Amino acid sequence: LRLRRIIPGNTLTEPDRLFLMASAASEARMSAPAFRPRQAAGIIIRAEAREAVLCSTKRLRAVTLGHDHSHNVKGCGDGGGCTSSAGSAGCTALPVGCLDDRTVSPEWTRYIASTNLGAKGRVWEVSVLAIETPTPKPGAPIVLCLHGHGSSCCAASWSQFFSAFTTAGYHVLAVDAPCFGQSTGPTGQANLWRSDDAHLVLRLLEAFGVREGSKRAICAAQCMGAGMFLRALATAPSYFAHNHVLSNATIGSWHPVIAQILADKGGKLLAYHQPDPDHMRVAVAYRELTALMGAHPRLCTFVDQDMERARGATTTGKQPNLLPATRVPIAGLSRDVSAFVFDPSPECVARIVTFLSRIPAARGALAAPFPTELPAKSALALGAENPAFKVFVRIRPPLPREVGAARVYEVVPFTSEGGVCGKEIFLPVNTPQGPERSKSTHFVFEDVFLENTTQDAVFRTAVEPLLDAALADGVDATVFAYGQTGSGKTHTIEDGMVPRAVRHIFDRASQVDGVRATFVELYNGVLYDLFGGSGRKCALAEVGGAFELRGARVVAATNPEGLLREYSAAVNQRSTAGTAMNSRSSRSHAVLSVTVGSPNQQPRAAQGRDAPVTVHIVDLAGSERLKRSKSEGIARGEAIAINSSLLALARVVHALVTTNQIPAAHIPYRESMLTKMLSNAIGGRARTVLIACIAPSADSREETISTLRFSTCASLVRNRIDKEAEAKNLRRKPAASLSSRGQLTLAERAATFAEDSFQDGPLTVRVGKGAAEIEVWGDFSAGHTAPLCVMLHYYGHGSAGGAQFQPWFGAVRAAGFRCLAPSFPGHGGSLGTISSKSDPDVLARGPCALLLEILDHFGASRVVIYGYDWGGGVGLELALQRSERVTAVMANCASYRDEARLRLLKEQGFRKRQLAFLGRKSSQVHLWSKTVKQARAAGVDPIMVGAGCAVEALWVDFLKMTAKRTPRRTVAGQSNSER
Repeated sequence: LRLRRIIPGNTLTEPDRLFLMASAASEARMSAPAFRPRQAAGIIIRAEAREAVLCSTKRLRAVTLGHDHSHNVKGCGDGGGCTSSAGSAGCTALPVGCLDDRTVSPEWTRYIASTNLGAKGRVWEVSVLAIETPTPKPGAPIVLCLHGHGSSCCAASWSQFFSAFTTAGYHVLAVDAPCFGQSTGPTGQANLWRSDDAHLVLRLLEAFGVREGSKRAICAAQCMGAGMFLRALATAPSYFAHNHVLSNATIGSWHPVIAQILADKGGKLLAYHQPDPDHMRVAVAYRELTALMGAHPRLCTFVDQDMERARGATTTGKQPNLLPATRVPIAGLSRDVSAFVFDPSPECVARIVTFLSRIPAARGALAAPFPTELPAKSALALGAENPAFKVFVRIRPPLPREVGAARVYEVVPFTSEGGVCGKEIFLPVNTPQGPERSKSTHFVFEDVFLENTTQDAVFRTAVEPLLDAALADGVDATVFAYGQTGSGKTHTIEDGMVPRAVRHIFDRASQVDGVRATFVELYNGVLYDLFGGSGRKCALAEVGGAFELRGARVVAATNPEGLLREYSAAVNQRSTAGTAMNSRSSRSHAVLSVTVGSPNQQPRAAQGRDAPVTVHIVDLAGSERLKRSKSEGIARGEAIAINSSLLALARVVHALVTTNQIPAAHIPYRESMLTKMLSNAIGGRARTVLIACIAPSADSREETISTLRFSTCASLVRNRIDKEAEAKNLRRKPAASLSSRGQLTLAERAATFAEDSFQDGPLTVRVGKGAAEIEVWGDFSAGHTAPLCVMLHYYGHGSAGGAQFQPWFGAVRAAGFRCLAPSFPGHGGSLGTISSKSDPDVLARGPCALLLEILDHFGASRVVIYGYDWGGGVGLELALQRSERVTAVMANCASYRDEARLRLLKEQGFRKRQLAFLGRKSSQVHLWSKTVKQARAAGVDPIMVGAGCAVEALWVDFLKMTAKRTPRRTVAGQSNSER
């Protein structure tokens, strides 16, 4: 990291000054502030004189109040900011009194930080505004101000707080992120460096004297900046203080350790949110922050400003806790003609400064929290068997301290109305009159093994059928034990299932080429090879969306005794420690993987009996309440790491059964090394058995309920061996026979549109709950029985929308296709707004839902889709969501967040000639490497588009190939037009 100072200090005393910006170079005297980057290795400071241009708030008021109040003000710039109506009190023009007069800062300096970021190590020059407190003290806190994603966002976003921060004794660092404001890079292209955004934050803090363990950095972050801060906090929490303020936080994957970090610091987040199309209430950050406040109010105060505004209007008539913002029309601060700036009331400023100045609250560790909205009934309780994911419960015998203590459970047989059998376990509530079953919590699972059940009985009932089915079908298998610390997991796995499973595998594997195994442990987030000797590390590598173990010693065995000897020696190296709950508590997750078959075979290519099969036997470390385990020092850190990884596991399971047992669009496997290791076992192509281990005594009732609730949720996970059969049935199913707009079939509705339907221009279609009017361009000259293609535009308010494809209509018609080109809300002639985000769940709820209604309106049962940029992501997600409605997809420079999810296209039956991924190697905006990842995940080769290549011609050739070669998947009873 190299820094140089380029703007002099300046003292502002006039009350009419609000903003500072750089102008042409001129001579000025400089006084070096005390708050500056240290002269350290790798840091070079060079002064360049500039003058400050001051802007009057009176003039700003006149311009701001002159806004047309029917105009939508972009909160974070075009194509990715927070948008809200100018009439609201969110990101809008504000009445007189909100832009009050105050100085920015008594002294300021701008620096340029040169640093390498991104996959290619590109050098970026980052503009940093440094403001020193007038009352500096050694080790004074630093407020790091980070802005959002949008061309109007810049270091000035938090400028109305600068004076208050410095007066309170804080230094201020306001950063222009790369590609924004005064920093280098193409406007808005944060994807070029986002992978290193946490490192950027930490490097800047280091350069300005914040050292690891100092806890000096306070963060005021908005939108994208909040995600940068949260990732840095999860990476290196000791740099940061306890309290922080966020606005419209945006993050792709939530880090489960954040709650524990805040608890350890005695800290809290004050998070404001102004809902808009780009910061919706279904976003990850909104869900996680509201859940954090609900579960742990001492860790988070979350303010939904629309709800807060309505609450104030219905009670006191005031708006007591809002963080409003505006766009100020000054060029030069941002990449836009105006700058996004928070414009708080004096009360809001005082509230935030007071919040940041609070001393830490009482510190305390969190019990391993799990999602609160888990399904109440297991698969068996709902009358459904789940052959690919079975859940059993094992109750361990009492420990010496528990002998004679009251039992917490009661077990009875269970039979559903459909004849599905299992065991039901009740956890009665103790009353003065004794246990009361009517108030008990109860769960239903495959079987419940009582305290006196032998290891042989557990193996024969739970594990042996799993191994037989996996070896017969050529499908991987996983057995894992789950539960609180001291519940008998290690006893069940190490002493029980491993030796029996190994011997059983050798008994069944006598005709194959060999057996080989690996044994690793996950300790404090690091993988260690237990077969390889003490301290030897290994790693997981992502290959084609799957995770493979690299660098671990592979033990080739010819008999079970040899493998078990290696295993017994390796077990002794596993991390253990004594706690108040368990004298030999496992402090790591351990995974033994036994592969049956020749190493020369392709593990994932074959799917029959001859394919190699891997059996994973997993002993998870137990979740642990530090209050009960009394872990201190190193053991305390181990417990936090264990609880964090188990929370990530719970989040994966929850995502897989989130709504009516339907997986969410994004499954957070990458949040933890543990979830990466178990990604195939949970929701992948494998058969899985979960053994939930619980304690028998009443004092563990709360932990037992938590374990059984997790197990209930896990019983609903549908692994892919079941999904494959369902997908085949789904592809054989005809498209919806009734239009969502009437009782006409799709074929009948298609026949109502004549060949000259678009002769006079675009049509208007009413879709969505709010009956939004969507402009649709098209050409039906090829006749209503001709196949239909749809062309989807990029995201960008003010663009031509579907009209941009008009020049293509003639060539498409000549290829024998009808065509549609809708203009999504905010584009072309369509009013309204729609989110620019390319996350799968956002695409599914927004543009994909609208597109399906448009297809129903025109009677289209199957279509070929072309999409550019954002439109390409829409087309890909629609193919994933409704494969029976999509024949083929051509995605040109597609914007799609979850490349690994595209592997499902192949599993849903899309062949290579039905998918095309186009990209340009020379593009700075659409990275060729991203196109390559997308194509490889989908199982096809990417297509490089040269500078002189006409995409229109490629599209027409793709249509002809699709029409000529792609077999039509027909369904009995379908008419020709439906096909």
